[in-house]
Amino acid sequence: MRWARAVAAVSIPGLLLSANLPDDPAPVVSPLILAVLVAGALLMVNVVDPARIRAADADVLRHRAVVELGIDTAAVVSVVWLAGSDPKGSLWVLLVLPILEAALRFGTRTSTVLLGSMVVTYVARDAWASAQFEMVSFSPATVVQRVGVLVVVGLTAGFLASQLSREATRHQDARAEAVRRAEMLEVVADAARRMTTLDVGDVYRNLLAAPDRLGVADIGIAFRKGHGWIGRRAHGSVGGDVRDTENELDGAAVDLADDIAAGQIPLTLGPKHLDAAGRSDLPGAVGVPIVVSGDVRAVLLVAQIVSDDLLGALELLAGQAGAVLAQAEAHAEIRRLQQRLAYQALHDSLTGLPNRANFDLRLRRRQESGESDRRNGGDGVAVLFIDLDGFKTINDTLGHKAGDRTLEVVASRIRETIRPGDSVARLGGDEFVVLLDRTVNLEGARAAAERILDVLLASPIRLGRHQVTVGASVGVAFRDEVPDDPDKLIRLADRAMYEAKRTGRGRIVAIDDVEGSSNRSARTEQIAG
Repeated sequence: MRWARAVAAVSIPGLLLSANLPDDPAPVVSPLILAVLVAGALLMVNVVDPARIRAADADVLRHRAVVELGIDTAAVVSVVWLAGSDPKGSLWVLLVLPILEAALRFGTRTSTVLLGSMVVTYVARDAWASAQFEMVSFSPATVVQRVGVLVVVGLTAGFLASQLSREATRHQDARAEAVRRAEMLEVVADAARRMTTLDVGDVYRNLLAAPDRLGVADIGIAFRKGHGWIGRRAHGSVGGDVRDTENELDGAAVDLADDIAAGQIPLTLGPKHLDAAGRSDLPGAVGVPIVVSGDVRAVLLVAQIVSDDLLGALELLAGQAGAVLAQAEAHAEIRRLQQRLAYQALHDSLTGLPNRANFDLRLRRRQESGESDRRNGGDGVAVLFIDLDGFKTINDTLGHKAGDRTLEVVASRIRETIRPGDSVARLGGDEFVVLLDRTVNLEGARAAAERILDVLLASPIRLGRHQVTVGASVGVAFRDEVPDDPDKLIRLADRAMYEAKRTGRGRIVAIDDVEGSSNRSARTEQIAG
């Protein structure tokens, strides 16, 4: 409209100044003065037009538009009335301009009203001119002809303007909707970036925080717990006043969560459903499933009715959360598998004791810390090599299950006998090895071996209907420090154990390897059983 008004501010004065106006009847006002006044009025309206301010309030724009239409109409009527008193003149055509402006700005109804006022103005102008000037006669035919033109132009312009206005409104609404969707997607994308953590708590916290930015004030998450549901809320309470705590959900929220979990699709409860559930205090409720690996692990609950676009954004958020939670579960399962494999690689599957590889690692760590132990006044180290007596007979006569049970009991008894800082491992079969850390001398190591044999022989092992007593032969190797080759202590203890077997079972053979293999002393003692 500003451009059209600027063109009118130039063209109307030009039309006034170039028109061959008759001397009788002469214009009421000088065409030059009228041209300056009209141009000034139209240009002034353009200067103060509030539409130039993008942030102007809609009501202000509408009120100013009414004022502008009034000024434009007054300018055109002034030109036609003061300078176009000749009925044969063409200035009456200017009356179409306000009609067109009204149609474009306010639609058909306003343009029709203004059309009627223009018709009245035109008829009044001709009647006034015929009464004012002798040379002017009132011609009904001319009036009807020109009024008909005004009516046709006015109605056609009003219809076209109405269509144009509706189309412009649709475009504006579509643009606003696109902007709103873009903002929603930006919030969803930002929440997705924040959900990249594999921490489950962070995922749910970000899921609760994102809808607040979408204009959802009352939102929470229902988690399945056994056969029921517990809730955690960001604001308000669909299912109870829950804020970072576990609370039972109310009937409406439980029913909604159950239905969503069964169908794995979003559901909406309207006022009628909530009235039937005894929750008339809520305008509505919406639930969106959070699906992890095909199962509904939680439900996003909103205590209001939301638009389709907002529901789509909530579904995107729930889908992203489900994908991240699935990754978190897969990562946790991989970690559990790695931990289980690492445990199995270093532990005996039957007894749960460390295996040979684990025992070697502990010996090597003891050897690496030996220098520090010596500086701090640490004591020596001993290895006990234990081989059960008569275990093959148990396996052959009572079966492998009885043999396995025997090994489990023996492992438990040895573990309970040694000191907290010592280590016990199963090397395989019926062979066990014990690392005695910070042992004062060979006698201390031998005393530990005696305690183990005493515990083994103290009570029989019940194997179904049978009871067996299991003894052992023990080889003991002692040194002031772990040698450069830690396996040497195990080999010495193994050799001592075979010496105990050779001399008669149920014995302890101790080797003091203080200065190496060239200066060894051995002591054999039989333990009565």
